[in-house]
Amino acid sequence: MGKKTHGRAISNAKINQLNKNIVSFFEKTDIKNETVLVETPRHYILTPVHWQSWDDNGYVIIPALVSKKLCEDVCNMLYERLKMDKNNPASWYSCHALKQGVMVQIFNDITMQVIRSLPQVRDVFEQLWGEKT
Repeated sequence: MGKKTHGRAISNAKINQLNKNIVSFFEKTDIKNETVLVETPRHYILTPVHWQSWDDNGYVIIPALVSKKLCEDVCNMLYERLKMDKNNPASWYSCHALKQGVMVQIFNDITMQVIRSLPQVRDVFEQLWGEKT
């Protein structure tokens, strides 16, 4: 089996066939004067370290992707909705109707929607899932 990247593996035979197809394309096509538009994310490109975290852990941490103020808004909403005291970690793990296992069912809250609508956040999801969101 070929090299495994981002949770996917390509056989050596497929890699060789793809390389032959690429060489053949360039031999048949004069692209020196062509303009090629490549769709790339508008704001943020995941690094190899991010991809490795995604493959190993199922998540990525991207410092400063979202403003500190927006992060604080989400934290404050969580503390309020779940009746937690941010200065008392013991209050963070009490039972609440919105908690289902480790998940908290508040994904439609406006503070979460604001973050999800940011172009740089959408770009990261597009990269992770390989399609436009």
